[in-house]
Amino acid sequence: MTVIEALAIIAPQFDSLSSIVRGYYSAIAEQQTSECEFDDDYIFASANLAAHMLTIRGRSGTGGQVSSVKEGDLQVMYATISATDTLLTTSYGQEYDRLRKMHIIPLRVAFNTSLC
Repeated sequence: MTVIEALAIIAPQFDSLSSIVRGYYSAIAEQQTSECEFDDDYIFASANLAAHMLTIRGRSGTGGQVSSVKEGDLQVMYATISATDTLLTTSYGQEYDRLRKMHIIPLRVAFNTSLC
């Protein structure tokens, strides 16, 4: 399975975009995702990163989460995400981050084994 095929499965809302746009973001995601780091989850991680970038692209410069809403006497506040955690602003970025954390190799082990 390719990243573009996986993207179509996990984020079918982007199927209406041209194949050039989907291919471009898939290629960027593949370049920024290490097959060595993600092992068998490489395609899935790359597709999630591509979907995350396409979601951010669709915001057209308006982004971020609502941190406070007030109507009359009722006020609701939400947790905010720092600028350094922009992956966490979409469900696709959260899944990519979860996969990345699953594949973290402690340094002590990394120096004692042969990695990519």
